[in-house]
Amino acid sequence: MKNSALIFLISVFSAAAFAVTPKIDSLKKACQDAGLSDFDKTIEICDLGIRASEASRDSVSLAWFNRNIGVAYYFKGEYEAASKFYFKSITILERANQPSELAAAYNDLAKLYRKTRKLKQAEENYDKAMSIYVTLKDSNNIAAIYNESGVVFEYAGEYEKALERYRLSLGMSEKLGSKVGVAYALNNIAGALSLQQKFNEAEVYLKKALEIRKGMRDTFALAINYSDLGVNYYSAKLHKQAIAYLDSSNQIAYDLKYAELLSNNFLYISKAYEELGEHEKSLHFYKRHVNLKDSVFTLESEKQLNELTTKYQTEKKDLELVKNKAEIESQRYSNFIKNIVILSIIIFVLLLAFISYQYYKKKQIEQKAKADAELAKEKEIRTKAIVEAEEKERRRIAQDLHDSVGQILSAAKLNLSSLQSKIQLNTPEEKEAMANALSLVDDSVKEVRTVSHSMMPNTLLKLGLASAVKEFVTKMGNLPNLKVDLEIVGMEKRLDDQTETVLYRVIQEVVNNIIKHAKANTINLQLIRHEDELTVMIEDNGVGFDTGKINEFGGIGLKNIISRIEFLSGTVHFDSTPGKGTNVIIEVPISK
Repeated sequence: MKNSALIFLISVFSAAAFAVTPKIDSLKKACQDAGLSDFDKTIEICDLGIRASEASRDSVSLAWFNRNIGVAYYFKGEYEAASKFYFKSITILERANQPSELAAAYNDLAKLYRKTRKLKQAEENYDKAMSIYVTLKDSNNIAAIYNESGVVFEYAGEYEKALERYRLSLGMSEKLGSKVGVAYALNNIAGALSLQQKFNEAEVYLKKALEIRKGMRDTFALAINYSDLGVNYYSAKLHKQAIAYLDSSNQIAYDLKYAELLSNNFLYISKAYEELGEHEKSLHFYKRHVNLKDSVFTLESEKQLNELTTKYQTEKKDLELVKNKAEIESQRYSNFIKNIVILSIIIFVLLLAFISYQYYKKKQIEQKAKADAELAKEKEIRTKAIVEAEEKERRRIAQDLHDSVGQILSAAKLNLSSLQSKIQLNTPEEKEAMANALSLVDDSVKEVRTVSHSMMPNTLLKLGLASAVKEFVTKMGNLPNLKVDLEIVGMEKRLDDQTETVLYRVIQEVVNNIIKHAKANTINLQLIRHEDELTVMIEDNGVGFDTGKINEFGGIGLKNIISRIEFLSGTVHFDSTPGKGTNVIIEVPISK
C-alpha cells in the first residue's frame, strides 16, 4: 500500500510540474532524498527514472538511474543484481564521453568486487576511477578513492599500504574541509589498526569519527561507526562494551533495512555472549544472524498485514453503521476531487512563486556578473598602465645612468688622471689622497654600470629571459654561504617582450627577498616551458613565513608579485610554514 501510494504521488507531481521542471530532474532529486534511508524506495524511483530517460533518449540520465539502482541493491546485499546495473551504466557512459559519471560507476563496481573479495578486479576499477579524477583535478574524489582502495590492500593483509592510502585520504580531506571524507578515513585507519591488534589506537580514531558523524547526523555512517566500535571492543575482549555498541548500530540498521550490517552485528553479539558464558543468549543471536533476511521481511510483512487487517475491520464496522453506502462513496469521491483541485492550485502557486524567484535571482546574478566583469576590465587596464609605466621609467633611469651619469664620472676620472700627471705631488699623503680619489671615481663608474644593468639587463633585451636568469644566477655565485641550483627546460624559443620583462622582475624580486629575509643557504630555481604554459618554481630552505601576513613581507611585497602575475593572466602560489622554508610556484599561459 505504501509503495503504491508513493508511485501515485510521484506520478501526480510529475504530471503537474512537467511543463516547468523536467520530470527526470524531479525523479533524480527524489532518488537522492531517499538515498540510503530506504533502498526499496530508491529502486522504485530509479525504475521510473529509467523509463523517463528511455522515453526522452537521455542516455546520461539512463546511466545515472542504473548506477543508483545498483548502489541500492549493493546495500541490500544482492550483489548479482547490483553488478548487472553497474555494467549497464558503464556501457552507456563509455560511449557518452561523461568522465565524471564514468569514474563514479567504476568506483561503485570496484566496491562490489572488493566486497566479494575479487581484489584484482577491484584494484583495476579503482585505478580507472583514479585516472579520470586525476585528469579532472577532482581532489574530493581522489581522496575518496585513496580511502576506498586502501581496503583492497587491507583485505590482502598489506596493512601498511592500506594505512598509507587512508592517511593520504585523511590529509587531503582535512585540507578540503570534508567532514565526510575525514570521518571515513578515520574509520578505515581504525580498522587497519584493529587488524594489527592495536585496539587502543583504533578506539581513538573510531571515537573521533563518531563525534564528527553525530554532528552531521549521518545515520547510515553512524550505524557503521557503532558497529566498528563494537567489533573493535570484541577483538579487545571487552565484550560488554562490544554488545552495547553493536546494539546501538542495530537500532539504526533495522530502520535502514541494512540486512548485511544487521547480520554481521548479530554474529558478533552471539560471539560476545558465548565468551561471556551466556550460551542461551549466544544461540538466540546466532539464530537471528542465520535467519536474518527471512525474519526482517517476515516482521515487515506481519506489520503490513496487521495494518491491512485493522483497516479492513474498521471499514467493515463503519459500513455496517452507515445506511446509504452510495451517498458516502459519492461524498468521499467529491472530497477526493476537491482535495486534488486544491492540491493542484497550491502546487501551481508554489511553482509560479519558485519560477518568479529564480528569474529574479538570475537577473541579480547577471547584473552582478556584468559589474564584476567591468570592474575586472578596469583593474586590468590600470595594472597594465602601472606595469608599463614602471618599465618605461626603469629603462629611462637605466639609460640616464649609463649615458649621462656614467659618462660624467668617466670624464671626471680622465680629468683626475690628467691632473695627476701635471701637478707635483710631494708627499706620500698627497699621492695616497690622489690615488683614493681616482679609486672612488672608478668604483662609482662601476656601481653606476651595475645599477643600470640591474634595472634593465642588456642580456634580457638581446637574448631573452633564459639567458638573463642564467646571468643573474651566475652573479649570485659570489655570495658567501648561498648555493643556487638552476634548471631551464624548453626555453629555446623566446617569449614576448612584456612577458619576459615581468617574469624577470618577479624572479629577481623573489630571489632578493629570499636573500634579505629567508636566511637560506640553498635556492632551487626552475623554468619549465610546456606546450601552452610556463612554470617557474623557486624553493628555499630558509626560515619561511606566515602566508597570512603577506602585507608584512619585504620589498615590493607579495601582493605586488601577485598583481604582476595576474597581469599576465597567470597564477602564483606561496607554500610556506615558519621554520620550514618557502616554495613559490608561478604558472603563466603562453602562446604556442
